[in-house]
Amino acid sequence: MSMLSQLKQSELEIGPRALAREVSVDRADGRVKLYLAYKALNWRRENKLLFMTGAYIPLMSMGDHKDHVC
Repeated sequence: MSMLSQLKQSELEIGPRALAREVSVDRADGRVKLYLAYKALNWRRENKLLFMTGAYIPLMSMGDHKDHVC
């Protein structure tokens, strides 16, 4: 909870783009995963209708790293 509170405060101070860059520098501390989950879950909550009524459209991946897309 403390780390999430710090992330929220940092996002207010420096903005989401700068914070995303900052948390991706040291991936071992867990901040990047926590920030991504926080942003994704909030986006999902804010776009509830899309998730309730939208259609699933699978995308095809191509290129050398096509097997590494999630």
